[in-house]
Amino acid sequence: MTFFEIRTNWVLLALAISTFSSVTIHAQSRIHGRILENTGEPLAFANVLLHHAKDSSFVKAEISNEDGTFSFDGLTPDSYYYEVSMIGFTTINSGILKIDKDQFDLPLNDIKLTTSTELAEVEIVAGKALVEVKADMLVFNVSTSPSASGVNGLELLKRAPGVTIDMDDNILLLGKGDVQIHINGRPTQLRGKDLATLLQNMNSDNIEAIEIISNPSSKYDAEGNAGIINLRLKKNPSTGLNGNIIASFTQGNLLRYNNGVTLNYGGERIRATLDINRSEENTQDDFIDIRKQNNFVLDLNSDEVRRRAGFNIGLGMDAQLSSKHSLGFTARAIINQSDNLLRSTTEISTPYLPK
Repeated sequence: MTFFEIRTNWVLLALAISTFSSVTIHAQSRIHGRILENTGEPLAFANVLLHHAKDSSFVKAEISNEDGTFSFDGLTPDSYYYEVSMIGFTTINSGILKIDKDQFDLPLNDIKLTTSTELAEVEIVAGKALVEVKADMLVFNVSTSPSASGVNGLELLKRAPGVTIDMDDNILLLGKGDVQIHINGRPTQLRGKDLATLLQNMNSDNIEAIEIISNPSSKYDAEGNAGIINLRLKKNPSTGLNGNIIASFTQGNLLRYNNGVTLNYGGERIRATLDINRSEENTQDDFIDIRKQNNFVLDLNSDEVRRRAGFNIGLGMDAQLSSKHSLGFTARAIINQSDNLLRSTTEISTPYLPK
């Protein structure tokens, strides 16, 4: 029995239509541990960064809870290492942690941070930590991490603390759905596949920071009670006409690129921004399964190649009416094409039984 199908979907002006979904089977593994002070007390709000051991590329950031615990979930079999840091303590880099196939849990020994006592000189450095803990939110400063460059907005969210993306591209915050996504403090009206399409067509190089608000105050809309994620885009404060060009290209087994141009105009009372982004991604998922049923052997073999390409066009304008009042306008259009190619075969045979 052989199955072959090609589907093409077009998305225009933020209207996404998706009629094909695939099942991707990967081992979902977990690395977890606990961070302590050298006195043995739990250390809360320490930054924990996970990297691939092969090329030191950034995987995900987390912070320790009040009891010092942290967890990286949804990992695939690979080799990793972590880095633990906090102001006033010595930074720790682990050795290589290898997750084998079919290994679903990797507990770590307690990690103890010692107080840093080297104060020979005082040096003031202009910069921000990758993850900042504020009174009402977590701030993931994307612009401080070179490893966050060249990916789309949905991939970038996967690396933010407390954020996970399920196999249907639904966004979860601390394991809860119904998350409200804001862009520059304004809520988006998109949900589900429409929202995923918008984020996939955004370039991480245009994002300054991701603000994560797990317990929104009363000033926010009641919708999205699981929390709010605000994408703060980069703004150019310069006056006059200026712009920048961003280009990234990745070639592995399949192609991925993300190119864009941004134009800014800054006047005494009016500021305007136009950004155009073109991206393309090709991904492949394979599934192999052999099972016995009713004295038959079923050999299931399928592979799917997914291609997504599109444009993301944004226009914004702010007019300063007075020292306390301004009028803003933003618009965004998405032109997106997705192709899914699925090949699936099932071989049915009887096992050899010796006489």
